[in-house]
Amino acid sequence: VIKLLNEDISKEIYRKLNEILAYRTKFKCIGCGTCCKLACSEFSPEELKNKANKGDVFANQFLSIFIPYESKEEARKIYPEYIELLEENDEKDVYFYHCPKLTDDNRCSDYENRPPICSNFPDNPLCLLPKSCGFRDWKNEIEPIALMLHSMLEIIEFYTNKHTLDPRPDTETLVKAVLKDYTGVKNFTVADIGTGTGCIICAIVKNAPAVGIAIDKSRAALRVARKNVSELGLDKKISVRYGDFNRASALPEKFADVIVSNPPYIARGDRRVDAGAMHDPKMALFAENNGLAAYMAIAKNGKQWIRDNGRIYVEIGIGMEGNVKKIFENADWRFIKSVPDLGGIIRVLVFSAQ
Repeated sequence: VIKLLNEDISKEIYRKLNEILAYRTKFKCIGCGTCCKLACSEFSPEELKNKANKGDVFANQFLSIFIPYESKEEARKIYPEYIELLEENDEKDVYFYHCPKLTDDNRCSDYENRPPICSNFPDNPLCLLPKSCGFRDWKNEIEPIALMLHSMLEIIEFYTNKHTLDPRPDTETLVKAVLKDYTGVKNFTVADIGTGTGCIICAIVKNAPAVGIAIDKSRAALRVARKNVSELGLDKKISVRYGDFNRASALPEKFADVIVSNPPYIARGDRRVDAGAMHDPKMALFAENNGLAAYMAIAKNGKQWIRDNGRIYVEIGIGMEGNVKKIFENADWRFIKSVPDLGGIIRVLVFSAQ
């Protein structure tokens, strides 16, 4: 019933978003040329070629129009405000392109044959538009309702892909534990170790006066996390970075008031992995030392990242409480409590810095 209800709500939201796009036709391009001079993608030219070769229509259209800039500084000359925004949010996996068919007077030399990727721009009311764009008034008018609609979609279905572990109800236990403990606490910092989709840190920062850093060593997962952070409007509160929790240098020293982690904790060869999890990336599931390797690394390096009196919240598998507790206590963490899920199974352990 809930699934069907979600589908009905989603259809209604998409209908409203299509109405917003239709309303765009009342506004006209005034030929500033910015959209032709600067197009951005999270994919490199080689990645786009690979996607196009596999039948990706968008990638094929994009490559038929745009060619890469040789440097970010060339892109900065076109739209400095956008480049500065990317730098402020530590966005590094962004590639810059331009259309060579634009004439000196900002006219398209192949206007009649331009593909939908050009003729339909801007197709997202939440995209960043320069002040010189003729569609800026459209964006300003409909942005509040568009934000609300997109937020509703995100609540219904958190963005995931094959590179990230699907968020599980077990992880909700971790988020609720942090929010309960930090109710009334203002301006605390969070570090999400092995962030995956970014769902943990997004849920915390969205519901508490917090900021933070999310790290993962999977660059594909980082793209998913960055998309979620951006779609939820948390770009200025959450920095998504490449980082390996096996290295103390992954995060600034004494950065976090709170560390959260749902690390890989399944022992290789464990036959209890459910059918749904078999579609998740192995990097996010399996760990050496009978599933304890990640906890050992986080317990050790987390002492470098945590502030005085800070806390760490880690999700664990069934029956792992004793072993994980011993690992953290041996690394000089003080055990605070264990937190069960709705079924009474211990899913989260909480420790504090000594």
